[in-house]
Amino acid sequence: MKIWVKNNKYSKKNSSKKKLPAITSGSIKLSVYITLFILLGYCLYLFYFQKEYETIHIALVSSLSGPDALEGQSFLNAILLCIKEYNDRHGNKKKIICDIYDDQNIPSKARKIAEEIVQKKFLAVIGHNLSSCSLAASPIYLKNQIPVLTPLSTHTDVTQKNPWFFRTIFNDRSQSLYLSSYIHSILKQNQAILIQENNGYGKDVAQHFRESFQSKGGKLIVHETLKPLISFAKKENLKMQIMSVDSKTPIFLGTHLDLGLEILTFIRKAGLNNPFILPDIFDAKRFVDTISQLEKEDSSFNAKDIYVLSPLLFQTASKTAHDFYTAYECEYNEQPDWVSAYSYDAALTLVETIDKKNICGKLKNLQQERKTIKDTLYLMNHPSRGILGVTGWIYFDKYGDTNKQLTMGKYHRSKIMPAMIQPMAAQWIDKTFKENSSIVNESRIIFNGTEMILANMIYTSVLIKNVRNINIEDGTATLDFEISFHYTDERSHPERLLFLNATQKELPLILRDKKISNNEIWATYEGHGNFFIDRFPGIYVFNQHQVGIQFQHKLSPISHLIYINDENVKINKTSVEFSDIIQPLSGWMATGSHAFQDFEIKTTLGNPQFLHALGGKMGFSRFNHGVSFKKSRFSFRGLFSGLIAWRIFWISLICFILSMVISQWPKTLWGVMTLSAYGVIISVESLITYGLAPHLTDYQLQWIDMGFDILWWIAPAFFLNIFIRRFIFMPINQKNGLHVANIVPRFLGFLIYLIAGLGVIAFVFDQEISKLLATGGVFAMMIGLAVKMNVADIISGIAINLEAPFRLGDWIKIDAFEGVVTDITWRSTRIKTGENAILCIPNSKATESSIQNFNTPGEMNWIKINVPVSHHASPESVDNILMASVLATREVITDPIPKIFYKGATELNAWFEVFFCIKDYANRKIRIDNVWTSIWKHLQYAEMQLSLMGQTLSFPQLKLFDILDSLDILNGVSKQDKLELVPHFQKRFFDAGKIIVDHKKAISDTFYIIRKGAVRVYLPSDDGEMIEVDRMGAGDYFGETGLLGEEYATQIKASTNVLIDAISGDTLFECVDDREPFLNQLRHLRLKRMINRENQKCQYEDEQAEKEKQTESIFFRLLKWITPKRSLIQEA
Repeated sequence: MKIWVKNNKYSKKNSSKKKLPAITSGSIKLSVYITLFILLGYCLYLFYFQKEYETIHIALVSSLSGPDALEGQSFLNAILLCIKEYNDRHGNKKKIICDIYDDQNIPSKARKIAEEIVQKKFLAVIGHNLSSCSLAASPIYLKNQIPVLTPLSTHTDVTQKNPWFFRTIFNDRSQSLYLSSYIHSILKQNQAILIQENNGYGKDVAQHFRESFQSKGGKLIVHETLKPLISFAKKENLKMQIMSVDSKTPIFLGTHLDLGLEILTFIRKAGLNNPFILPDIFDAKRFVDTISQLEKEDSSFNAKDIYVLSPLLFQTASKTAHDFYTAYECEYNEQPDWVSAYSYDAALTLVETIDKKNICGKLKNLQQERKTIKDTLYLMNHPSRGILGVTGWIYFDKYGDTNKQLTMGKYHRSKIMPAMIQPMAAQWIDKTFKENSSIVNESRIIFNGTEMILANMIYTSVLIKNVRNINIEDGTATLDFEISFHYTDERSHPERLLFLNATQKELPLILRDKKISNNEIWATYEGHGNFFIDRFPGIYVFNQHQVGIQFQHKLSPISHLIYINDENVKINKTSVEFSDIIQPLSGWMATGSHAFQDFEIKTTLGNPQFLHALGGKMGFSRFNHGVSFKKSRFSFRGLFSGLIAWRIFWISLICFILSMVISQWPKTLWGVMTLSAYGVIISVESLITYGLAPHLTDYQLQWIDMGFDILWWIAPAFFLNIFIRRFIFMPINQKNGLHVANIVPRFLGFLIYLIAGLGVIAFVFDQEISKLLATGGVFAMMIGLAVKMNVADIISGIAINLEAPFRLGDWIKIDAFEGVVTDITWRSTRIKTGENAILCIPNSKATESSIQNFNTPGEMNWIKINVPVSHHASPESVDNILMASVLATREVITDPIPKIFYKGATELNAWFEVFFCIKDYANRKIRIDNVWTSIWKHLQYAEMQLSLMGQTLSFPQLKLFDILDSLDILNGVSKQDKLELVPHFQKRFFDAGKIIVDHKKAISDTFYIIRKGAVRVYLPSDDGEMIEVDRMGAGDYFGETGLLGEEYATQIKASTNVLIDAISGDTLFECVDDREPFLNQLRHLRLKRMINRENQKCQYEDEQAEKEKQTESIFFRLLKWITPKRSLIQEA
């Protein structure tokens, strides 16, 4: 039978073994409040802040799939970075939204995308990549008057045939003129081989190259037009033509990347070593990867003398380009290329125009704002009216083209490096200086119709072999180093250096090795000197230092000499392990190194050598190689960086908040709380290390450092204190029923925090503890003399906790004061009296007084009451009645069994002593009152007399009708029906221990009324154990379940000899005329008793489970956990 009620704790299915700990209502409410607060904040953000945005929509078109997907992704990343910076800068006032399209570098698809863009009413477009795609989409943009900025299309017709098209890159004519001039003026060649592709791009590039080269007196001795997938015959014909000319004759390829790679691979594998001159389209990662793979597959493959026009080489770029390089690398965790730089400039040009003209992007003004953008771009016709971008100044001519400084690159060890000779504008030197400088006169050339200076690119590598004599106080360290150079012009003398961060600016360098081959020079120099610590450019990390070498040429400005970082320069590589740079015994360890080149603009300060510099300023190429180091000790500080630190911070913070909110599973949550708190600390340290440190002063960093050092002492103390409370004192309170006074955990907590405080003083503030302890001892003596009475109470309190004469929750009696112990503080013991008053007893008085503890040595307390009875009753019958009355009381413990002693008779009465055990001594008065009530009732039903002070209290003789009339269950039965029931009752006698009702037997419909004795009611557990759930005595009745036709779920057994009046159910119902009220009474009684008895069963099972958990040893639990796994292994 199953009883379902509203609260499922009364259900039979609610077994204590299956119950899970419930989350408290307080934690649920707090979690709900936090969630609602977050949702409310997000809604306010959406509906308040978002509505303030002026949204401007632009379209981005690139090749995001197919063979040119890498180039398209660089295009997209750079533009999105620029848009993100713009949106972040403008907050909630204006926002640019980009729609992204993929044309796959297919002209037909580009045209369809242009038609779709027109329909969606975008303000402007950035794209396309290939000139053929731009030319295909151009008529649509022109017809609808949409401004377009392209960072990559170089065909001259792109801008000349559409006044709404602008480009931030040079055109084919510019690069063809540059390449022809480089062949003629730098390589000193008057002959060239031209191979072009039979398409629009190839024809345009080839035409401009041919015209420019021939205008300089050059001759094209071979001119071939090819298509992809060249036939064998054409390849052989091309090979024969090239073999017929000088091997120094350069080959210019006016093709796209795929055809160009096919031609270059064929020519090199044919054993022809002519130099290749390639346009900007070959400065791509796919080209570099292909050549690098060919070198690996075939060691005889010649990858030398491959010149590539590069729109931008970061090695020779400006500071603005280096800042972009750093920002891009931080955002996408990859290095940018020239495509990224030019794409960023295209987006920068558009957003700066939008910002300058306060364009809102509203649909009603769309066409007018488009025209405003176009007109503004045409007004940017001079550097003074232009925008300083990553690739230099951005301004446009009458065709929408921009003028850019071009750079010649050269394939070198899987990279496109700057060629060793670069034509540079003489921007730092005026005419007078040129005339007076022999170096300038010798390197001055007319390049592409402009007077320029030939700058030497010095490939440079620095090896720091040893860092010693580190002195943080003086801020210096001694470095032993090697510097290697690779260059072509002997007159440049790259070893004439000025060390900018050394204590002596000029250091002697010793030539260790030098090699000259094919007009190229390799040289390695050794040196040593003292360098300043933390005066090196870069990002400084928490508790780390940097030292390095920073140098520039003594005389040659950046227009003559540029140092380029190349770690593969050295002739004979010196083997030095990075970990050996600093000796371990020095107490320091190296953590990282980095090298880069930049330039410095400095005033000449009247130096006669640079007296005629423009504006009194000179620009010098500067090389930097640094090493970071720290104390050689283990530390979590700075362990994580960037995105990882942010992820750890948010995950740890959320876990920490949840562990503080949820009150269940305290032990598990302690581990979660501790780990998450340390995660927060470590991540915050790392974020400050990599984020805020570069923007803070040394004084501010010192205070932050000190704060984290203190936190690393306080946090372990805090969590150790929580550990002791949750893993030691809470189990004592919950499992063993012992209530530890607050003074104990508080005292231990005080000691833990005291040790942590001493650690902070000793290790953070670097103070001697011994002096502090000596001073503290004297101070403690003074305080002790002043408050000696309080000290006595404190010592007594410690003694009480050590001896434990009583514990929290014990019912004690100190002298005349009696109550339950609620707290033991430093000074006093607090007890709660029976009158619900709090009484504070000084600890010193408690230790000096007699203490009676009613809760030790166990939870049971013996209670004695004296019962006076009339002389007329025999002692044996009185003994039985008293035993039954005591056993019928639920609060009385039956093990040990109560005891009845006959003390004898006096002249007035006979005395009996009744001993029984109870729990919860604090409620003993209620328990004794219940026992007296039961004795009174049993004596009444036995028709015995109490005798008090000689006065006999006689109970009226109870007839069966009187008993029936007093039963609550028969309130709905008339007196006449009760009279009819009397003769049908039969007396039954059951010996002690006999089962009266058994749940295993058939349904019994008998109704029972107890006249004498006591019975116990049992419910079977899941494993068959009989659990006592109720007791009944004289005047009680049972059998309602059988009368309702239900099977008994209980077993009722006689505790003593029992006399019962019984009647069958059929007879009972025959005598009752109005049965419905009686049945309702029966149903109510049955439900009430089953609920109470189920509660008693669950309570008993909980107590037993807790006892089993307490008595089960840790070893046994571990063995029990391991055994199933071992059996599974054996089965396997």
